[in-house]
Amino acid sequence: EHKAPKVSGPLDVVEFVQARAFEINAMESSIKTASVALNHLAFQSLPRGLRRRAASHNIKRIPVKLREKAKAETLKGTPPKRTGPPTRRKKRRAATIVEEYLRRQGTPLSGTKRWLETHIWHAKRMHMKNIWGYRLADHPNDKSLRATYRAFSHLSILHDASYMGCVQLEGTDEAIARMLAPVVDVTLPSVASQRYLKGHRLGHSVLHHNMCYPQKAIGPITFLWQQQQDTSSSRKLWMWIHPASFEEAWKCLTESQEQTGQTKSVALTDLRDEILMFELTGPRSTALLHAILDTVITNNDKQDDINATGLSKDKASEVWSVLKHLRSSSSLPAGAILGLNVQDPRLKFPQKLPRRSNIIPEQEQTQMQKYLADWPDDIAKSDIWNESIRQELRNNKIPEKDLNARRNKNLLPGTKLKFTSDDAKIPILLVQRGTASQTNKTLSSPEFDAGWNIILPKGWGVSFWKSLVFAGCRTAGLREQRTMAFESGKAYYPYDFVGTTAYDVWKSEQRTVLEEAWKRKPPAKRFNFEKVGIQNPFDTNFSSLVSSSEADDVDMLSGSQSRSATENLWILSSQPVLNALSTLDILDSDVSFNKITTMIDESYRKRQLDASKRVAIDFSTALVRIRIILLNRGTPSVNGRIYIIPNSEEYAKHVGRNSERDEDVDMETPQVA
Repeated sequence: EHKAPKVSGPLDVVEFVQARAFEINAMESSIKTASVALNHLAFQSLPRGLRRRAASHNIKRIPVKLREKAKAETLKGTPPKRTGPPTRRKKRRAATIVEEYLRRQGTPLSGTKRWLETHIWHAKRMHMKNIWGYRLADHPNDKSLRATYRAFSHLSILHDASYMGCVQLEGTDEAIARMLAPVVDVTLPSVASQRYLKGHRLGHSVLHHNMCYPQKAIGPITFLWQQQQDTSSSRKLWMWIHPASFEEAWKCLTESQEQTGQTKSVALTDLRDEILMFELTGPRSTALLHAILDTVITNNDKQDDINATGLSKDKASEVWSVLKHLRSSSSLPAGAILGLNVQDPRLKFPQKLPRRSNIIPEQEQTQMQKYLADWPDDIAKSDIWNESIRQELRNNKIPEKDLNARRNKNLLPGTKLKFTSDDAKIPILLVQRGTASQTNKTLSSPEFDAGWNIILPKGWGVSFWKSLVFAGCRTAGLREQRTMAFESGKAYYPYDFVGTTAYDVWKSEQRTVLEEAWKRKPPAKRFNFEKVGIQNPFDTNFSSLVSSSEADDVDMLSGSQSRSATENLWILSSQPVLNALSTLDILDSDVSFNKITTMIDESYRKRQLDASKRVAIDFSTALVRIRIILLNRGTPSVNGRIYIIPNSEEYAKHVGRNSERDEDVDMETPQVA
């Protein structure tokens, strides 16, 4: 017998709703999710940053929770085509997709464009271009520049810089320093300086032709000494060179090796395609790395607590565990090095970035302050310097199918795999990268420019790359890297290094591209540069600044004058020289240039070099980089000119036109920014 519910008094609506708040929220969430699901396919459910240019329609490539929905959507569409028997051409193809990819990419000695290890991942999500002998990612296809800026300002930007050519110099530190002295910037700290020789700092310099500093620059370099492991006098130095100038730099190093008599004392080895490098930039780079990198846990056996380099694993892992509370790597010493042995990141894939926390235990806070004040000298040792260990790691890498088989044995689906003694222990180097480690200061906040470089052995790039991306990193191509450098006020090679061979090659290609794009437009729709007196609209005519011609129009130089002046251009970029130049009297140029020459000669003598054998310095062809800050609105275009208005009345007219739009402009005195 059904009994009617008893009503005992009035109903409190507030309490009734609060008691069922969870059910109401679940219903609202279901309604919202259902409306979104009706307008999106299963292939469109991925976050925008993880979407591919053309997503695969293979049901097995979709997350498990979306496969049933994808199957239903596939049945509603066109029926799949029946595949006939394999053709003879298909039978001749590679047995595996890996073999096919290896066949496509080039080698260092072949003339084809080489691929990075992350090429397939980039090719599905980014626009690729052939440049510097590689097939590199230029920019993402999602067309969201603001998302890149937000990641740069608040999270982290990831860039695969494995195209940077690594050269190994092996010999005594005296022989290596003697070989590099004539071809590097003599005003910067020496390669054999104690701050670098200990192996716990990353060094920066600029490579020049033999005894030609400050002229005939080749390009910027970064270098790192191997931390000495024993009493052996033989040392290793790794030098990273941009691929645009790698061949020129290699020739310069071999010539310096012969001219300084170090052919037998120093061995040069090309480590391109042997060492990988990932760049992380942004405030959350340190926290993101902590989510990915799990240091190898030491055993109770004392023998297992010592790795091949003789370093206790606990010392390096202890420092790294304390740094998890670090808000930004800019607090660390400039160019600090940390050597770690880490677990295979595939074991705990996908990792998640933890939320920010302002609570730091007092003991860990004290330890972190101690390390920041006095960075340890013995935590930069790593097995990555050993070629045999790198080869062994590459050959004995556990296949993905074996890891999937281990995952299938877990009782709970999605459980992370536990590290075993059979799993790989991957040696890596973490290099702090910030404004203080650069040769020139920048204009942006140190927290935005700071980050980490991850140096990995060959064969492990994709494993670390996927973990970093799924943890929250946003990938950047060459365009994003150049934009971030521009906004930070940093020179970006080769675009900002006038006078180098790499700059001339890039500028020639850029001039051809702009001119062809202009010619494709009909005459009535393209700008008439000749009518306004611009003879070189597709080129930055720096040669007009140093030409001996007395013509008032900088665009009226002849081709021979322009070429001869361009060949001798060079940039005065060394910070010590610029600091000295700022304190001198610019009106008395002869006296100022003599003082700078004396300072450079003194730097040569400190390196035990004969300053009389250097190339004569021609300051009439020197350029200095500047940064323009607009006082009003407007955006300068590519190859735009900056003109001097010596007449004060004429200058007042131009300022008056701008003041109509902005009444705050000061019209009395010119301002240069």
